[in-house]
Amino acid sequence: MKTKVLITGASGFLGKAVLKVITKRDEYQVYAITTSKAKLQSVENVIVYECDLRDSAAVENMMCEIMPHTVIHLAWPQTDKDFRMSHENVDWLEISLNILRCFQKCNGHKFVFAGSSSEYDGEDGFFGEHADIVPDSVYGLAKKTFNKFAEEYCSKFNIQYIGMRIFTIYGISDTHKFGAIPNTISKLLKGENVICNQPNTIRDYIYVDDVARIMLGLMESTFSGIINVASGTGRSMRQVFESIGRIMNCGDKISYNEENKNASRLEADITKLTSLCLNVKNDLFEEHLKKIIEEKSAKEYDLIVAGCGFAGSTIAYLAAKAGKKVLLVEKRNHIAGNMYDYQDDSGILVQKYGPHSFHTNNEDVYRFIASIGEWEEYILRARVFIDGKFTPSPFNFTTIEQYFDEEKAQQIEEHLKAAYPNSNKVTIVELLNSDDSIIREYAEFLFENDYRPYTAKQWGINPDELDISILKRVPVRLDYTDGYFDDKYQLIPKGGFTKIIGDMINQDNIDLILNSDINEHISFEPDGTINCDLCGTKNTPLVYTGPLDELFKLKYGRLPYRSLYFDLQTHDVDSYQPTSGVAYPMAEGYTRITEYKKLPIQNIPGKTTIAVEYPEVYGSERGKEPYYPILTNDSQTMYCQYKEEANKYNNLFLCGRLAEFKYYNMDQVIEHALQEFQLIFSSADKKI
Repeated sequence: MKTKVLITGASGFLGKAVLKVITKRDEYQVYAITTSKAKLQSVENVIVYECDLRDSAAVENMMCEIMPHTVIHLAWPQTDKDFRMSHENVDWLEISLNILRCFQKCNGHKFVFAGSSSEYDGEDGFFGEHADIVPDSVYGLAKKTFNKFAEEYCSKFNIQYIGMRIFTIYGISDTHKFGAIPNTISKLLKGENVICNQPNTIRDYIYVDDVARIMLGLMESTFSGIINVASGTGRSMRQVFESIGRIMNCGDKISYNEENKNASRLEADITKLTSLCLNVKNDLFEEHLKKIIEEKSAKEYDLIVAGCGFAGSTIAYLAAKAGKKVLLVEKRNHIAGNMYDYQDDSGILVQKYGPHSFHTNNEDVYRFIASIGEWEEYILRARVFIDGKFTPSPFNFTTIEQYFDEEKAQQIEEHLKAAYPNSNKVTIVELLNSDDSIIREYAEFLFENDYRPYTAKQWGINPDELDISILKRVPVRLDYTDGYFDDKYQLIPKGGFTKIIGDMINQDNIDLILNSDINEHISFEPDGTINCDLCGTKNTPLVYTGPLDELFKLKYGRLPYRSLYFDLQTHDVDSYQPTSGVAYPMAEGYTRITEYKKLPIQNIPGKTTIAVEYPEVYGSERGKEPYYPILTNDSQTMYCQYKEEANKYNNLFLCGRLAEFKYYNMDQVIEHALQEFQLIFSSADKKI
C-alpha cells in the first residue's frame, strides 16, 4: 500500500518543486491541497483537493477523509512587501496549529514544516539550530513559535517532527517580486539600471530544487527535530549582483551603494544536514542563475495564440498589423489547422483534414479575407447517392422527379409551393412536422434514405438525441437550384488554404512555434491569470483555440467530439464521380467521398485522388483528431462547466469551433475572430 502524503501550499514556488520530486516516486500517494484545482491541473500522479485552510472544520473533514501518514506543511502566504510585520502571520500560526491538531487526531505519523531563516531575525551571524533568538519580525516570530511548539507537541504523541529552517531560497519560476534575484534579472532584461543598496549584506542562498530534494530526504530519514536547510556558504549581495551582471553581460547596468555601510549576515550552520549526507554542491550557484536567466529572458509578447487555424491566425494577423508582438504556438507540425492542404505524388492539391471551401454573406468577413492573398470564385456542387442514382445536395425538385413517378412528383411539388409560397428552401424538420400528408411522405423518404442513416453514421447516435440545429444545416430546396450554398460570396484560395494562412502569419511581429502543445507551457496562477513559460511577461493575453476540456485536463469529463478517418486513394482515371463531394448515406461505414481534383478544378490528366471518409469515435485508434462537437443537452451542460472555469482567468480568450464547442462554418470562425480581437485589445476588464 502506498504511503499517503498530504502537501499544503502545493501550488506555490516551493510546493511545485516538491511535487516534481515526490511524484516521481511510486511508493507515495500524494494529496495536494489548494484553493483551486486549476492551479495544479498540469501535475500528474497527484490527487488535488480544494480546501480553504482557514476553515478549521473543512481542514478536519479533509484530514479525516484522507488519513495521511505524512503532512508536508508549506502553506504560509507572503502576500505583499509588508508581510514580515503583517498580523496575517498570527492567523497563519493559528491555521498551522489547527492543521497539526487535525493531523494528530487522525493518527498521523510524520509532520514536515517549512520554517524560515527569519526565525533568526534580529541578529547577525552564523547560526546553529539552538541559537536562542527572539525574531524581530512577526513572520519570524510566528514561524519560530510554531516550530518550537510543534516539536514538543509531536514528541508527546509519537509523531516524527521535522522543522526545517529554510534560508534564502531562489530558483526558476520564482514570482516573488520582492526577491533580489528575480527582481534584478527582470529589470536588467528590460534594459533598466539596477542599484545594489546593500552590497555588503551576506545571505545563504539555496536552490529550490535542492530544498525539495533535502525535504524528501529528511522525510525518508529517522531524523526528528529542527534543522537548518541551506548551502552553508554565505554570499554578499555584491557577489550575487556581480554574478548576474557577468552572466547577462550587463555589469555596466549595475551600481553599488558604497555609502551604505550597514550590513547583515545570515549564514547557516549545516552540521546536522551534512551528517545526514543531505548537503548541496555550492559550485553550482552560477549554473542555477543561468537557468533562471534563460527562463526569464524568454521573449516578451503582447499576445499568445494557441493554434494557427483560421481562428488563431486571424487574431494573430490582426494583432501583428496593429503593431503587437505575437507568439503563435501550434501543436501540429504544420500551419493552417484543419484547412491544411498539400500536393500529393500526382500533383493534386489535397486537403488533409477533409474538404473546405469558403462562403459567406458577411460583408466584413468577405472584405477581410479578400484582402489576403488571391481568391477565385468556386460554386460547390454536391451529390447524394441513393438507390443507384446521384441526386443534387441539397435535395431539390430534380430529386423529386428522380425518385417519384411523374404524377406523384408533380403533386409533391405543387403541395410544397402551396405550403411555402415565399420560400425557396425549408428544413427537413419543418417538412417532417408538416400537417400535409403528401409533404410528410416526401420528407419521410428523404429522412429514411439520407438524414437518418447519414446522421447515425456521422454522429454515432440516434438523430433524436442531436441538437436540432444539426439537422437544419442542410436544407431542402423548393426549386431546381443546383448548388450547395446560397451565399453571395463563394470562393476558394488560389494555391490552397495553407498558402493563405501562410500569407497571414508571415509577419515580422509573429513568432511561430510548431510541434508545441501550449498546455505544457502554461500555469494557472492564484491571481486569476494564466502564465506561459514561452513568454517573458506575465498576464499576457492568451487566445486558446483547442478543445476546452483538454485545457482543463478533463476536469469535468471529456467533451464529445466526432472524429474522421480518411482513406486516401489515387486512381488512374480522369474522373471518379460527378462532383467533388458525394454523400453515400446507405454505404457501409463511410459517409462520403471527396474527389480533390475537383476542389478546385485541377488539370491533371489520367489521375485523380479521392478520400473515403469514415466517421470515428474521437480518441479511438483511427479517430485521432476532434472535428465536430456532438451537441446534446448533456454535452452543452458539461461545456458550460468548462466555460465557467475559463471565466476565472482574466487573460484567457476562447475562439473557434473546438474552444467554443460550436459547429461553426469557416466564415463564422473568422467573424468571431474579428470580434475577439477587438475585445482583447479594448476591454477594460482584461489586462493587456
